[in-house]
Amino acid sequence: MRCLTLLGFLAFLAACGEEAAPACKSDSDCPTGYTCDFDRFAGDCVQQVYVVRCGRTFCEWPYQRCVDGQECVEASELPDGGAGGAGGAGGAGGVGGGAGGAGGAGGVGGGGGVGGQPDMSVEVPAPRVLIESPIDGQTFFDAPPMLSGQVLGLVASGRVTLEVDGAMPGTALSPDADGRFSHPLGGLAPGTRRLTVVAEQGPHRAEASISIRLDFRVSVRGGQLEAGGRPFRFVAVNAPSLLTLAFEDDGQARVAAVLAQARALGVNVVRARAYDDRPNARTAIQTAPGQYSEAGLVALDRLVAAAGEVGMKLILPLVDDDAAYGGIPQYLRWAGLPGARADFRQFFVAGQIREWFKAHARTVIERTNSLTGNSFFNDPAILAWEVVDGLDAAQVFGDATGNQVNDFFSDVTAALKASAPTQLIITGDVGYDTSPGPYGRHAAALTDAGLGGLLDGSHGVAWIRDLRLPTVDFGTLQVDPDALALGGDGMAWANLGAAWIRGHAGIAALEGKPLIISLARLPSRVELAPRRTALQAWIDEVQSLGLAGVVVGNFYPAGAEGADAAGFSYTEGAEAGSAGNPYGDLLQGLASELTR
Repeated sequence: MRCLTLLGFLAFLAACGEEAAPACKSDSDCPTGYTCDFDRFAGDCVQQVYVVRCGRTFCEWPYQRCVDGQECVEASELPDGGAGGAGGAGGAGGVGGGAGGAGGAGGVGGGGGVGGQPDMSVEVPAPRVLIESPIDGQTFFDAPPMLSGQVLGLVASGRVTLEVDGAMPGTALSPDADGRFSHPLGGLAPGTRRLTVVAEQGPHRAEASISIRLDFRVSVRGGQLEAGGRPFRFVAVNAPSLLTLAFEDDGQARVAAVLAQARALGVNVVRARAYDDRPNARTAIQTAPGQYSEAGLVALDRLVAAAGEVGMKLILPLVDDDAAYGGIPQYLRWAGLPGARADFRQFFVAGQIREWFKAHARTVIERTNSLTGNSFFNDPAILAWEVVDGLDAAQVFGDATGNQVNDFFSDVTAALKASAPTQLIITGDVGYDTSPGPYGRHAAALTDAGLGGLLDGSHGVAWIRDLRLPTVDFGTLQVDPDALALGGDGMAWANLGAAWIRGHAGIAALEGKPLIISLARLPSRVELAPRRTALQAWIDEVQSLGLAGVVVGNFYPAGAEGADAAGFSYTEGAEAGSAGNPYGDLLQGLASELTR
């Protein structure tokens, strides 16, 4: 083994005079206490000892420390600073001098022609890391930043790396002679990222950290959803309880836990309600027209903040057509009406109630998040605002034209687009229409199954005309066997659901707008195996037709499905197709296809 001596920051000790050993390939080829060096001494086993000047000699860290600046003594405990290790002064004429010998065991040679005095210091300075840009807590939408800064006191052999979210080994940075560094951050995943720049030299390690949030906006181009110049397609879940969880003091953590479960399924979008219009409810957001519970609004802040933290996107409906959370019936009661189905038309016609709803929607969209400081309308964590959560206007109007609902959507979506010009706006249509003609053979298949009422105007909604509105960014379609009366078995769900999807997909393509299945719900009254068959059939349609995304519902924290007939959850480690993991493998399979 060769005898190696390095002046500067390291003294490499080896047993001199021994027969040269073969070149090492890994640390396992070396004796205990030695490592295989791949930099300065490639192929040699070396022992690394840090040294610091002490009078005319050097102390070895951490075994010795310098006393009174003159004498190396054994350290009874590890020193706080960087004093050096166990070696003596070199004899006359060591390295750096004339023809003198090497230093004593573990030592550094003295100066040959200068009476044995060492001729340079080998103390390693402690570096200091400064991150100049970006600033801690800064948010970047669409354009990723450049990391820049400086390492003060950096020496030539120092090592500087970037660690993201604590992942090691970090990415090597290449500072210039002044210790300045820069590094593009375009490859980071969306969400909040912890960036740590680490500088290491000799016995010293210094670091500086910042947290930044990265995200991207989704737009519509050429009949597709697009992000960063590439198609954006998604797998999503509908999470009815998410806003309720967010209301608790630890609500953001609770929401984050559900989002983590969803992420394990390959999900990158979550649909969650952004409304609660019950005046006396603990979790209410709006308690009367234009009056709000701050606690309810903060719950919404937590929901949006949690999604932004993990890079998840949200579809947020603004009102429901039933009374579970107040919904349209509550607006009617605020106007002094009973809130019965017969009164529903008053919500859609131009007038005070519609203005209440528009004002409320603007209040929510234009809110500044109390946790992040970002306005909702400027936060790309929100993929889309949905006007009504699954509208069915059956028996509401005296005609079958869909005119009243179309006029309502025209007015309201224009108001929402004015408040949120960079976000997407959707109606929340189930898919009901006023004529089967444009749907061709797919309508015929539905009519043959006794489902002609879905497309004859009896539900008061004109899907095609709503889709054509210039302020509606993409189409929505629900596949709920109970709401659509698709029949009582999984095979009927699969076949009729496929016809329902194909008919609407063809029209959306002709109109040049993306289409998503905004809710695919599978009631548990049918056994799990047939449900899986139906969901797989719908997923196949999403894939083959190139739809923008699918939302599967209803998703809950593990074990919290409760009385929801369409509820499901995911338990890590549960067998695919079991009660604890009914659809996970199907969603993961689709996610892997969409992200290729």
